[in-house]
Amino acid sequence: MTPDPARVREKAAQIEAQMASSVPSRPARPAEIVWLVLLGDVRRVTGRAVPQS
Repeated sequence: MTPDPARVREKAAQIEAQMASSVPSRPARPAEIVWLVLLGDVRRVTGRAVPQS
């Protein structure tokens, strides 16, 4: 049985509204985006997470 697209969109909007009200967020700073990209490169090369300092 295929779900109704309108119902799925409505449910997604409800979940998005709940998340937006419970988790404060802001746009990422350019340095944060660079850090995430470089972190991904390190993980691909080493095969493990970067140790936390």
